[in-house]
Amino acid sequence: MGILTKVFTAELVDAAIAKHDRAERRRRLLPARLVVYFVLALCLFARESYELPEARPRRPPQHPVPARS
Repeated sequence: MGILTKVFTAELVDAAIAKHDRAERRRRLLPARLVVYFVLALCLFARESYELPEARPRRPPQHPVPARS
């Protein structure tokens, strides 16, 4: 999610949350800012499972390995 936080800064996300009157009224387990980043990540990885994209094990590239002679 590092690239998301560089493109969508915390200030930008907080301003969008405030503009649409969606700030937390109570302390929650998932703050509104984190939910926004999570939804953005789900959109980017829509064809993947709903696990956190960072939590997925990295798969090695599926390129054929040439045989040694």
